[in-house]
Amino acid sequence: MLSTTALAHLRRHQDELSALLDQMAALLAGDATRAQLPLAGVRWSIARKARAYQLFKHGEIFGPVIASRRPVQAAVATEMRRACVAMSDAYEDHLRRWSGRDTATEWSAYRRDVAAIVTRLRRHLLTERQQVERLLAGVIEVRCVA
Repeated sequence: MLSTTALAHLRRHQDELSALLDQMAALLAGDATRAQLPLAGVRWSIARKARAYQLFKHGEIFGPVIASRRPVQAAVATEMRRACVAMSDAYEDHLRRWSGRDTATEWSAYRRDVAAIVTRLRRHLLTERQQVERLLAGVIEVRCVA
């Protein structure tokens, strides 16, 4: 599939994640008690969507580029895959830190932690989009079945 199609799929995944991050930010602006349950749902929705996005990137972009035997692109894709796993690990740490806790009673600390992870996720998505666009500019095709 042409790299432009892979980019379209990447953007769709990122747009869906960004919408979930927007939902999280809106809930944080509200009442702690009323936001608690919806926030838990959004946290897990982000985890599920991020996992699908990660599987897409690794299988349809990073893997084929790494296997392409183009040393420069393969090195970039390998580093991008490493950064993706690191971001995933950071989000999973966030989930573990707050799972089962009463976020309403720890609202101030929770809001700070969520704001930090949301900022980090948004920065990661933006950087990743820019890097993938540059990466695929040098690759004619990647395997994309999504």
